[in-house]
Amino acid sequence: MLPTLDITTNRLAGCVAIAVTLAALAVTDARHRTLPDALTLGGTALALAWAAVATAPLVSRPWHALAGATLLPVLPIAFASIRRARGRSGGVGWGDVKMTALLGAWFGLFGALAVIGLGGVFGAGYVGVGLLLRRRRRYLVAPLGTVYAAAAFVLLPTWTRLDELVRGMLLP
Repeated sequence: MLPTLDITTNRLAGCVAIAVTLAALAVTDARHRTLPDALTLGGTALALAWAAVATAPLVSRPWHALAGATLLPVLPIAFASIRRARGRSGGVGWGDVKMTALLGAWFGLFGALAVIGLGGVFGAGYVGVGLLLRRRRRYLVAPLGTVYAAAAFVLLPTWTRLDELVRGMLLP
């Protein structure tokens, strides 16, 4: 069952704040392959402060924002560590780690996992189309900040409590 659209002033303001932040991050990452600290850390701090003083705009409980911001960055750190252990570098940087903290703070732990999962699908599509258009076997990397932002934009309009929906699917 899809979540219903629940628009309150707090939620609308939160959606606008995260949409503006994500749009700026997506453009910056696509053009320069960098995610500025002012946007990633500033957006994370805004989400956590918002959750602490008011009803969190996109998560059902304020501690979901804190859990998402602290636990989700483990994913790109683990991925980068595995790549380095195998003798490879690049692909995931500290900006991507901070971007997952931003997503976790705004969308909650389980909601951000949905955003990251859909971002992975978008990233695979980006690489697949890029390889088809270039018609050569060259290493192509999707900018993670851009694909995560695109996934968040797709999920944001129907957002009410995605973290609860995903949690219900993952935890019986």
